[in-house]
Amino acid sequence: MSAQELFLLLIGLTSLGGILLLIIGLTSRSPTLNWWGVAYLVGTLGLGLIAWQRLGWIGYGFGGCILLSAFGIMAAGLRVLSNKRPVPLWLAIPPLLWAIGSLPAWQAGPVERMIVFGIVAAGSMAQIAWELISIRDRPAARVPMIAVTILHLGFYLSRSLGLAMDPSPQSGVFWLYATSIEAIAFIFCDTLLFTSLVRARHERLLRTEADTDFLTGVLNRGGFTKAAQDRLLTGGGALLLLDVDYFKGLNDSLGHAAGDAVLRELGRICRDSIREEDLVGRLGGDEFVILLSGRAPDAQAVAKRIREEFRQACRAYDDGIAVSIGISLCTDERCSLEALLERADIQLYRAKTERPAATPARSSAV
Repeated sequence: MSAQELFLLLIGLTSLGGILLLIIGLTSRSPTLNWWGVAYLVGTLGLGLIAWQRLGWIGYGFGGCILLSAFGIMAAGLRVLSNKRPVPLWLAIPPLLWAIGSLPAWQAGPVERMIVFGIVAAGSMAQIAWELISIRDRPAARVPMIAVTILHLGFYLSRSLGLAMDPSPQSGVFWLYATSIEAIAFIFCDTLLFTSLVRARHERLLRTEADTDFLTGVLNRGGFTKAAQDRLLTGGGALLLLDVDYFKGLNDSLGHAAGDAVLRELGRICRDSIREEDLVGRLGGDEFVILLSGRAPDAQAVAKRIREEFRQACRAYDDGIAVSIGISLCTDERCSLEALLERADIQLYRAKTERPAATPARSSAV
């Protein structure tokens, strides 16, 4: 098979990959797959112009700009996957660099064109690899795709270096064959790995939504229980059980909208008061729970901070609205979540009985 036939096969596979990605993206309602599918189809157009040698520099130069724009669209799709805003400038910089470098390269010869394009394309691959590395929550499915992208980057650099060291026509023909074969392998692996990455992210999102309390954004009872049991296997920590005082009176006097606002505020304060490795959940109603990881966490200081911030946030409801907190420490190698909750509930009951009777004032919501 000639180098030209291999290049035409690459164009066909790229277009097929783009169509498949668009179909999957539209049926699964995945914007990221749609971005990637469009990138493949744009790349097909760029490859087609490059293959049309009769157009001269217009075909090779403009085709290279379009192909590099496709790489930028891929990077933009990865930003969408991380819920980031695409950067339009990133789509323009690689084609602009190629447009500047392709004119003198065209006059010098085909080997020089391949050298310049390889350098610019390697920069685009580095951008894609960085976006993969920067994906939030670092899913494991991104690792093989990072590896494939870095290998693709390395191939472009190796091609440019090899042609710079040996600019003979025989070397140019060799790298033409190698480029088509490597690109076909890259397209095949990239399509499979990218769809796997998007699926893994989608499944993770569904699990997160299933374990999250819709009102406050903290873990729900099921999500907290599963996560806390796993954390307690490592031993140590402290559990805080929180309950809003006179919450029923607040709902009766100001309505459920005010009660929901208070619960959201307490959830926010709890999230802001813990470390990344700690857990916070809502067991139901106005009852929240926090698991502080570690051998000797300062649970009293955390509880005091939460009580003070919650009191300040609920000043509009007078002194009746506050939060009572029961604390249970885990000092054994392994602690039972049920035992911690039971001990914390006893401490919470004592804290609530020490509270003076009060009635929340009628006022506006937090």
